[in-house]
Amino acid sequence: MQKAIEIDSNSVDAYDALGHVYNVKGNFDSAIHCFQKVIEIDSNHIMAYNGMGIVFARMGNHDKAVGLIQKAIAINPNDPISYNFMGIIYAEKGNYDKAIEFYKKAIKINPNDADIYMKMVNIYVNDNNMEKAVECLQKAAQLGSKEAQEFLKEHNISW
Repeated sequence: MQKAIEIDSNSVDAYDALGHVYNVKGNFDSAIHCFQKVIEIDSNHIMAYNGMGIVFARMGNHDKAVGLIQKAIAINPNDPISYNFMGIIYAEKGNYDKAIEFYKKAIKINPNDADIYMKMVNIYVNDNNMEKAVECLQKAAQLGSKEAQEFLKEHNISW
């Protein structure tokens, strides 16, 4: 990716990919720099806002993370990934009602995402709402989640 940037210093794809690599490696300052560079080149690049939001969330700055991902949503309100990230951040903050609200928005756009249903299961279990947890497990199982299928089979619950 560094080579791609050397060849084309305005390559948003290279900077975005490098930002994600730095994030995974825990090099947050470099990740933020890469995502900022993407936004300098393309101020409507939602994945850069999402990526930088996730970096700030990993750093414990959830308010900054929410603000960045809200920018991504403002640019494209039909992107389920941004709503998913908002759900993750609110769940990490312990605001489970908001997390569910954003997960439901993601599902409304992409109703076939079993992973989001599984995230909702965890919240409903923590909230002791087993009826909703089972509903989400069943939906996740129907969508092909092996984890949900095995759990439901193990507990003799149909899906």
